[in-house]
Amino acid sequence: MTEAFNRLPSFFRKGRNTGRGRWTERYRTPLHYQESMKRIYALVYGLDRAIENIVKKLKELGEYDDTLIIVTADNGTEPKQKEPLFLCTQKLNLC
Repeated sequence: MTEAFNRLPSFFRKGRNTGRGRWTERYRTPLHYQESMKRIYALVYGLDRAIENIVKKLKELGEYDDTLIIVTADNGTEPKQKEPLFLCTQKLNLC
């Protein structure tokens, strides 16, 4: 295991839990860790570009100064879940 894994609380290192399984699968070697980090950074970069496009469009439409942008996230889907859950979106009137 990695040095970082060894610093985790003992219940996490020794117990049977989903988090431990994810950790050992994703970060079992330095190469796996690097690959996981590349995927995470690629997702963040893609989100950043998408928000940039939204901001540009809002400015084009003259709506930027009257817009509140909220970005939320979660851990992703559950391992047994067959398809992702998508939140419904709606225009919020905060006035």
